[in-house]
Amino acid sequence: MAAAAPAALAVPAAEPDMSALPPVPDAFILSPAPEREIRASDGCYILLSESLGEALLRKALEEAADAGCTAVFRGLGKGGIKGLVRLISGQSAIPDTIIDPELFLKSGTAGVPAGVRVRDGRIAAVSEGSYSAELLRKTEGFRKAGPVSAVSEPDLLTEIRKRAAGLDASLERRKAVERFLRSVPSWSLPRAEMSMVSARVPRITVPLSLAESHFPFLREMAGKTIDLLPEGGKEDALLAFSCKSPGNAAEIFREAQRRYPDITAACPDYPSDENALRELPMELGTPAFLPRDLAERLGIKALPTLVRTEGKRMVAETFGDGGSDGQQSENE
Repeated sequence: MAAAAPAALAVPAAEPDMSALPPVPDAFILSPAPEREIRASDGCYILLSESLGEALLRKALEEAADAGCTAVFRGLGKGGIKGLVRLISGQSAIPDTIIDPELFLKSGTAGVPAGVRVRDGRIAAVSEGSYSAELLRKTEGFRKAGPVSAVSEPDLLTEIRKRAAGLDASLERRKAVERFLRSVPSWSLPRAEMSMVSARVPRITVPLSLAESHFPFLREMAGKTIDLLPEGGKEDALLAFSCKSPGNAAEIFREAQRRYPDITAACPDYPSDENALRELPMELGTPAFLPRDLAERLGIKALPTLVRTEGKRMVAETFGDGGSDGQQSENE
């Protein structure tokens, strides 16, 4: 059998002098107001739902705006957030509007419309079956002023919990990683054909964004224009290699790690999928992405290259397959 339609709503007449209203019978004073602590700020709240119909909703929103009350919904209806915004934005007077299932739960209301007054962080009054802010101000306790309609929107917090419980964390993580990798630009450097060491007096201005890096070598340089590395300063190193053809990068990394425990592996051609990262030698871990401008300022012109400190100098050592003796040059 189909459910009976909700009874017509009895809304108190919008008269300036609310004392003209007939007294409410004692039978309709249901109980004292629910004296429960609540997170909502002190003020007047009008509980609403799309089940009231657009015409009555607009009247209630107008009343809330004129009285300085906040319109409250329990969740989102079929139209979602766009539908709610469309409804509210069509008003000549727009009230503050929130989604707060807690007010519905802790006020103890059976349906909408309802008015709730919060005072000193607690629910001080509830007027069920009315959206009149003036009546709510005269109400102490829990007053039934008219029939109510069932709330059509689901409890937003319950919906969030359901969706969170249904999420596959590993799948979401994989999707997030793939989205990140697709957004990272990459570029290629030639593979080194001969071994070469170039020592230069570095003068670089490093991007400030690297201050948030997890890697000490990059973090300490963020925002600095470096002329000379301080004598006796901490020695660090960075190995730049090709993620697409790591070659002997792992062997170089292991050797350098003996002297530079905080060495960072980085590549300017970061792979576009997570599987490619997993196929890299385990010693390299997950390499950092190396921005092109920083690579150029560090003197990296071929891969693999080990950038390291040597006293007051910064040295870029390129490892090729030719096996020739290292050549060294110094630039001002």
